[in-house]
Amino acid sequence: MSKKNSTILEKAAIGAGAGLLTGGAIAVGVPLAVTAMGFGAGGIVGGSLGASLMSLGGGVTPAAVALMQSVAAGGFATTTALATGTAAGAAVAVAGDVADAACSAVTVVAEASGTAANLVADAAGATVNVVAEAAGTAATVVAEVAGSTVNVVADAAGTAANAIAGLWR
Repeated sequence: MSKKNSTILEKAAIGAGAGLLTGGAIAVGVPLAVTAMGFGAGGIVGGSLGASLMSLGGGVTPAAVALMQSVAAGGFATTTALATGTAAGAAVAVAGDVADAACSAVTVVAEASGTAANLVADAAGATVNVVAEAAGTAATVVAEVAGSTVNVVADAAGTAANAIAGLWR
């Protein structure tokens, strides 16, 4: 295993441990806090902060009161708090390394794209040169053929002119 992968695993383990502790604190702390506010397994304690919240009614308050009463009655998922804390801790611990890996991948793709673009440009330049050379050669051949044709026609015209002149003499 490479040193970088080992470091990432160490970070993940430390983060998972910290997350587990945080999840544990939430699993224990939330029910204690709710109980201290006056919510209990048997209902809301009269004269408590929970009773005051219940008397407010309307808006978000009834939902919050119902949630806190549910937690006090044992409806809080300790396992969920522990698992969520562990996963979140590990994810946060390695997030920087994941971002670095993503940036490295983008750099590699950009460099490969640049190299491919250069190869295409070089091939296109070579093709243009070949076409230009072929066009130049073709133009030379056409000029030579045209020149020969002009000479043949001129010779024929001269011969014809001499023949006609000879007939008139």
